[in-house]
Amino acid sequence: MMKILALVPVKRNMHPKLRLRCFDNVLAMQSYFQGQMDVYLDFRGPGDAMITDFRSLDRLKNLADVRQGMVNDYLRPDHTHVLMIDADVAYTPKTVTDLLRTSKTDIVAPAVYIEDTGAWDQAIPRREWYDTWGFIDAEGTRVNIFPPYFDMPGPIVPMSCVGTMYLVPAELFRQGAQYQAVDGFVDHLSICAFARNAGRKVLCNLGIIVQHPRLTDYGEKRG
Repeated sequence: MMKILALVPVKRNMHPKLRLRCFDNVLAMQSYFQGQMDVYLDFRGPGDAMITDFRSLDRLKNLADVRQGMVNDYLRPDHTHVLMIDADVAYTPKTVTDLLRTSKTDIVAPAVYIEDTGAWDQAIPRREWYDTWGFIDAEGTRVNIFPPYFDMPGPIVPMSCVGTMYLVPAELFRQGAQYQAVDGFVDHLSICAFARNAGRKVLCNLGIIVQHPRLTDYGEKRG
């Protein structure tokens, strides 16, 4: 039987509007999945807006410690998947079911667009990709800000790394996958590399769309 562990690291200084949306998303997801999902929000991290260098190794170590701490504290033997979610991303319960339909045995992420550059309608041609640092295709090329986002054909793109929101088979964590800081990359890379070394795929399904706020519109400063 499937049982998802959803982990949502929350910045302590998160904008109130985004925090309320995060809670609404979590409640909707819990209601939809009922006994098939455990959701934990965690405030142990200091918050990105308190860090001036967003590419620093110190920030990466902090993020890795937060995510790995959540996995260590909340993963149980009955969990079949771990869903890691940025607290400020906009999604629906259907997002999760679509990720599961893509693959139950691989790491799967949706496309992630900045929410003020286009609606959910997939006909919008030039939506801006949010996480250009975390999404790296199987050939080692970072995602483009505007389409075509990848040199490789879609809608399902083989990846080296994904971020923002993604589903991981829980067995990978039991086999030893751990969040680690990798200088010049996001901490998600360590989990994705472990999966690939274990013979699993890392996938981005461009047909599944979530949106992320432009954080500078909510008072955060990017260094």
